[in-house]
Amino acid sequence: MLIDIEGLLLFFLILPAALLIFSDFNYQPIPSQVFYSPNCVFFFMDKDTIVRIITEKGLKNVNLSMFSEQDRREIMEKVAEIYLRIGKTKEFLELLEFLDTKKYSEVMKKHAENIMLLGDYETAAMIYEKIGEKLMADTIRENFLK
Repeated sequence: MLIDIEGLLLFFLILPAALLIFSDFNYQPIPSQVFYSPNCVFFFMDKDTIVRIITEKGLKNVNLSMFSEQDRREIMEKVAEIYLRIGKTKEFLELLEFLDTKKYSEVMKKHAENIMLLGDYETAAMIYEKIGEKLMADTIRENFLK
């Protein structure tokens, strides 16, 4: 059985490179898997790459409609953990409407207490309201924000 080395080289190395160079698709892929087809180029990004993009650009600048509901939830949970670790409270609060608030309520209660000690009562009330502590949020607003 004779193997055509030049044909294999053309098919696996030169043809995919030519598809990228001569296509009008100017987007450079983020580290991901790239699959070639005779008519188009497909990019499949992993979840960690999407999480990194969301933490850099923000949730409002990324469209997650291509993922299933379960994948979206996993991505949001990873982003929420990163936001908590680096101290981006306002961005984390935007994510809470997509997440299970019971899971993060203890961490956010401690955070709200620290914010109250610093005197930022409006943010503390907003945190308590987002995690389902409406009575505490109303108490802060009545006693400290009037």
